[in-house]
Amino acid sequence: HLKMRASENPLDSATLEALHLELNGLRLKVDRMREDQRSTTESARLEREMMRIDHEADLRRRDRQLESAEWNRRMELNEAHNESSVKNRRLEEELQLVNKEMIKQETDHCRVLRETLNTAASEQQSLLQKLNDMQKQISVFELKGLHNELLHFRMMSRILIETMANYEIGKESSKIQEQQNELIGAFWKLEAAFINFDNASTNNESRYFFQESSEHAFFIFSVTMGSVDSTLDTLPQSSFDLLRSILSQMPIVKNNHVEVHVRRSLE
Repeated sequence: HLKMRASENPLDSATLEALHLELNGLRLKVDRMREDQRSTTESARLEREMMRIDHEADLRRRDRQLESAEWNRRMELNEAHNESSVKNRRLEEELQLVNKEMIKQETDHCRVLRETLNTAASEQQSLLQKLNDMQKQISVFELKGLHNELLHFRMMSRILIETMANYEIGKESSKIQEQQNELIGAFWKLEAAFINFDNASTNNESRYFFQESSEHAFFIFSVTMGSVDSTLDTLPQSSFDLLRSILSQMPIVKNNHVEVHVRRSLE
């Protein structure tokens, strides 16, 4: 194009030189533009590559975090499962022990209850037999005209029957204890009646009965009985031995020391 223009309109050398300079400047400008475009394209490519690399690194980091979290969660679940298994096993063992202990206690309780019921039945039967013996003894007193002894013996028979009734219906032990004390008091009165019958004076130990508890009083009486046994030779059976035997068979409260004194007197 320049050559055509130059052939049509010849230019001077200065103009041509200026055009050459302008052309070179345009070429340089185009080269710079191309270089800038290449640089921009490369920068964009590099930036996209870096973004891709960063994104992939972020994805890998997230994957590792998720894997680590999943691993930790599984470990926690396994640990919790193991702890739960151990606790369940311990609870099962404890439950088995408790069940065994409860069964043992219930078995022992039933055994003691059966023994208690059997003992109570035996005691009641023995008491009934002793009551029959007392009725026979009352008949002996009636025949011999021993009115005081007859009165005391009938009172003791009544108290003994009431004690049996209260024992059967499970009345409070204090009432049973009260009747036992009354029975022992009547026992002493019978002793005093026999002492007076033998023209003997009541000694201090016998009077001391009214000042002490029934347990101690009965013990005092039991060790002083030897002095009056000789007055009972005319009876078919010693009333004191009979009463002592009755008391030894009574279903008295187990923490009552009267039973100990009765056994000691029997020995």
